[in-house]
Amino acid sequence: SLFLYLSLPNSSSLHLHLSSVVLAGQFLHGFPEAEHDKVFRRSYQRGIYWLMFNRPQRWLRMLIEELHWSFFFGVIVVYGVSQGLSK
Repeated sequence: SLFLYLSLPNSSSLHLHLSSVVLAGQFLHGFPEAEHDKVFRRSYQRGIYWLMFNRPQRWLRMLIEELHWSFFFGVIVVYGVSQGLSK
């Protein structure tokens, strides 16, 4: 994997992660294929339904596992209340 550093005009920075390139099942420079590359390729093959519905659900489940469930639902409640009060 390669990392690219870009400097933006407003003095903030952006880090881009460039994954290993896979050609005809062989890896360039002997780097093994990263796990996220496998997941991306697998999800791309599953079609538009996977991208629109299952990927966001998987992301929310990962978020709940990483953070405490009460924090996750607290954010949802605060967001809902703020949207309700703004109308």
